[in-house]
Amino acid sequence: MAHLEQWSLRGEYFEYVAEAGPKSFLNGIVTDHPTQVDGTHVDTSRVIEFNKVTALTKSGTLYTLGKLDAQYADWLAEHVRAA
Repeated sequence: MAHLEQWSLRGEYFEYVAEAGPKSFLNGIVTDHPTQVDGTHVDTSRVIEFNKVTALTKSGTLYTLGKLDAQYADWLAEHVRAA
């Protein structure tokens, strides 16, 4: 299964977003992907299922999600209120 480290969730215009939406995608460093070289920084296809542990993209790739990107984590801390 493909794995993303230092990932962030992005929207249609590459901006950070807090939740997966109809035009969101993941950005991060991939390993164990069937067509990408380990360590490559990638933008995924559109996210269709997302639960902060795994994500399924429109292309059919299922990703496990590792550590957040540090800048994205800071952005989340500033923009998302705790539930």
